[in-house]
Amino acid sequence: MMLERSRRFRTAALVLTTTLPLLGSHGFADEGLEDQLFGTPATEETQLPQSSLSLPAPQSLPGQGLLSTTTIGGRADLSSTLRLQSDEPPAEMAWGYQPTAYLYLDSRPRPDTRAFLRVSLTGDSGSTFTDGSSRPGTSASLDILELWAKWQPADSSIFWTIGRQPIRWGAGQIWQPTDFLSATFFDPLAQFDDRRGTDAARLTIPFEAQNASVIFVASRPSLGQSGSSDARLRDLQLSGRFEWSFGSTEIAASASMIEGGVAEGPKRFGLAVSSGVGAIDVVLEGACTKDAALGFFERDTESRVRPVERKQQCLPQGVAGLAWQQGYGDADSFTIGGEFFWNGLGHDSPQTELAGAALGGARPLYIGQQYAGGYVFLPAPRDWDDTTFQAQYIKNLTDFSELYRFSLVHEILESSRLILGTTLRKGTGEFHLTRSAVSSSLENTLPEESAAALGNAYARATPNLLLDATVSLEL
Repeated sequence: MMLERSRRFRTAALVLTTTLPLLGSHGFADEGLEDQLFGTPATEETQLPQSSLSLPAPQSLPGQGLLSTTTIGGRADLSSTLRLQSDEPPAEMAWGYQPTAYLYLDSRPRPDTRAFLRVSLTGDSGSTFTDGSSRPGTSASLDILELWAKWQPADSSIFWTIGRQPIRWGAGQIWQPTDFLSATFFDPLAQFDDRRGTDAARLTIPFEAQNASVIFVASRPSLGQSGSSDARLRDLQLSGRFEWSFGSTEIAASASMIEGGVAEGPKRFGLAVSSGVGAIDVVLEGACTKDAALGFFERDTESRVRPVERKQQCLPQGVAGLAWQQGYGDADSFTIGGEFFWNGLGHDSPQTELAGAALGGARPLYIGQQYAGGYVFLPAPRDWDDTTFQAQYIKNLTDFSELYRFSLVHEILESSRLILGTTLRKGTGEFHLTRSAVSSSLENTLPEESAAALGNAYARATPNLLLDATVSLEL
């Protein structure tokens, strides 16, 4: 069962879900990509009467009934980027490209049964520099992003989902500390949420009279969740979630733990609340992690970086966010929102941040201890019915580095979009790193050659200016 949101800007948010992931694409009602992109099956919303659970009428040809209930579609993206770095010579300005296709098969042979497959096919990529030289990128690859089956047993209100499936927990629009099951963190700057699903068995028990549901998940922990590259098949991540909706308020409580592995895995507990208060939508989300599978560092009296033990502590994370939608004209509106993030799993200085990222497994947007961010959405203003404008700002309050993102999404045809974006980075820290800054920060932690290699990698990943263009065609 998927809880319904009653926020004032929910309708506009869903219109933008496939192109603007920050707004409304990550409600903590466990909204999967299959529901957002391809529609919610009726059995997810209500318990069907027994008369509707009968098998389809016999077909004259074997397999004809299955084909008639299967939808095939997808999306093709052709993306290119131009990267400019202030401390690089002009010859190092790089132009990159990346073709990617996403294909899906959505089969619903019975009203109470659904199967779904989604794959990505990424072509060869590379970079061309202004001096005419080139650098090879990634080779072509095929990846199974989703492969799951969902059904409701007869005479039961329980739903089962087995396979690689999208499980997105978290109420924040930029940070989601209670997103315990995703193999990778949500990228708020990405135009599409194309993350790989989680290999899991999920049991959903709805309580429709109370507008609530209970979810149990048994999954294979990813490397990022287990913290061990030596994870074995017997490793098991057990998670539970309770969701309740009343009026304009939603509450979700979550817990997750890893058992049976090579080493004891982290234990996580979280609570998320989302509510409409007048014209404002308020989000509060908190999590606590014990036995964190991360490496932590601190500076000693001589300003050298050294590892420190924090595993037994229950480290808190918290997000507080506001969003306000204001209408103008006959049918136009804009949305302004902001969030503050306290990250107990982060580090409190630029030097320890880099050590945590390089050696401790810290992830982007979760490296520092404090963050703030804001966003503005302006869909189809005035006579620009086919164009949406978006601006985002994120600041790491630990190292004071900043990131600005501006994008334009234009509907070329009914089935295609042109997405133009500009990303600016300022300061010296997580969002903008130079070779020299990385090398000097890690000179006492890593060998000189390793520090230099990391400096080159981080500098390429955090340029002063990044220009990107994507043509996205629905198939």
